[in-house]
Amino acid sequence: TEVTNYSESTRVVATFAAATNANPSVVSNTASKAQFSINATTTVGGAFLTSGSAKGGTTGTLFSAADFQSPGDRSVSSGDTLSVTYTFSLNG
Repeated sequence: TEVTNYSESTRVVATFAAATNANPSVVSNTASKAQFSINATTTVGGAFLTSGSAKGGTTGTLFSAADFQSPGDRSVSSGDTLSVTYTFSLNG
């Protein structure tokens, strides 16, 4: 289930830096993390990347989804900012 307890009116857009020339090539948003302004107490278990921008929407193409790594779920409260970093390796 998507957590929608954040202030932004749509899903936060992921902005990636240019891919590296290494093999595997790496692309990441570490320079521009996806930031969510939490507006209620909830638990977040992971993150996903989709082409759909509608908060809570069910259309679009799902690119990836993953649970948070250890220690797992994150408890957040109103006023918190959740920063999410995506990193992908591209084998050529």
